[in-house]
Amino acid sequence: MLIFNTGRAHASMGANVGLAIVAITAAAASSAPALAKIACTSDGYQIVQGTPLSTPYCQDNLLGKVARQYGMRVSDVEIRQNPNTKRYVCRFVGRDIRVQQTCGETNYRGRGY
Repeated sequence: MLIFNTGRAHASMGANVGLAIVAITAAAASSAPALAKIACTSDGYQIVQGTPLSTPYCQDNLLGKVARQYGMRVSDVEIRQNPNTKRYVCRFVGRDIRVQQTCGETNYRGRGY
């Protein structure tokens, strides 16, 4: 007649399952692509290989920031995805020197016209 110590068997089996889960999680994390977020400077430029570069993404973020400072309720995503929203925001804050480059192509006359 065989007698097994069931308490010990379950404990080691639980430890093995725990180690397997940790190993699978670590493998999945190392093979997953890194999520890179675009970092913009406070003046609307993106640093690319150590050089500030004017990109539409960062310029639209700056436009949203300036618009919120003037009291508009608008998100950066809305400005990037809706050209009419961008036009409206540029009409409102287009004379601000921080966004003249961004709004130059959208609203050539600036604010109030």
